Amino acid sequence: MKPIFSVLACSLGFALRATAQFPEVAITTDNPNDTYTMHLMDRNDTTVRGVVNVTGGPGGVGVMYHAKFWGFPNETEVGGTFPWHVHVEPVDSSGNCNSTLAHLDLMMRGEMPPCNASTPQMCQEGDLSGKYGDIRNASNGSVYEVTFMDNFTSVKDGLGSYVGNRSIVVHYKNTSRINCGNFTLVSINGSATPTPTASQRPSQGPANRVGAFCLGVMLAGVAAMIW
Repeated sequence: MKPIFSVLACSLGFALRATAQFPEVAITTDNPNDTYTMHLMDRNDTTVRGVVNVTGGPGGVGVMYHAKFWGFPNETEVGGTFPWHVHVEPVDSSGNCNSTLAHLDLMMRGEMPPCNASTPQMCQEGDLSGKYGDIRNASNGSVYEVTFMDNFTSVKDGLGSYVGNRSIVVHYKNTSRINCGNFTLVSINGSATPTPTASQRPSQGPANRVGAFCLGVMLAGVAAMIW
């Protein structure tokens, strides 16, 4: 009886892991008409600069991004275009971009295989490059500018998909980090705040618990295999 149960448990573990591997990310709703701005840091070791503005989308669905980047090296000299992402943590007081940790990824999808832009709901929430393209043609005085709607991040505080207390990191094609910066709140419901402020960490709401659930599913699958 135990071997049969073990096989069933193992099969269930594999099935759960398979279905949890690339789950669809939820579309965010009830986003307020708040605006956050991110400026890449003014560093001495790079000329790469940029600004990203985000605000709640029409009807509160998703987030509108407007980004400008400049001062990049020539792509042909550094191995390609420049990925950029929302990272989980803000840049700490040291200014080290490694302090931002990994991409925003509530469903624990991981970076491989790469995001398919035709199915953005199956990409990491923070993988802006995978969903909307790398930074390119931003050298020799040129500016890369892009505007897009992302349905899977949020400006509603308390959600795991909330970006207001997170950071943007710009990378070389080999994934090393060039520059980074934190989002700060600049307007609430269309009215400017007296002083832009960094936001607090999101609470352990339902969206944040999704990642923990997925981790539990993966661990259950592993336990089933070795039991």
